[in-house]
Amino acid sequence: MDHVEDRIVGLKVRDLYEVPAATILLTAHAELEKLVGTIHQNRFKRGLDEQWAFLVYAGLWYEPLREDLDAYMNSVNEQVTGEITIRLYKGRASAVARSSPNALYDQALASFGESGGLFSQQSSPGFIELWSLQTRMAYRIRNRGTGDA
Repeated sequence: MDHVEDRIVGLKVRDLYEVPAATILLTAHAELEKLVGTIHQNRFKRGLDEQWAFLVYAGLWYEPLREDLDAYMNSVNEQVTGEITIRLYKGRASAVARSSPNALYDQALASFGESGGLFSQQSSPGFIELWSLQTRMAYRIRNRGTGDA
């Protein structure tokens, strides 16, 4: 891994690491998290991972926030189980297959075949109108008097 980082003392450094086992395990775990977590959990977790890594890197293992983050992560990870097939090629690890009894992915629901699957595409216009309501309102307010509203 070729990595540029900002050290606590203010230096920007470049490090080269060889961490094949960690790369494989972290890739597999992240793929399982994406498979079983909701969109909100998955988006939130990215920031938590970064904060947790910073605290540990900075030597703040006993920081109460680190324990708080652990509690959340342990709770979320109760659902993380399954199987991941990883392809290793030229120093990279990529997930090529995944399954979990806790997966939130449902092929019948997500399918957009001829029948439309279990998801009714007729619901889309109403959803889009509601989802974008606040955005459209903000656009109109911010563009009053410009002719764009």
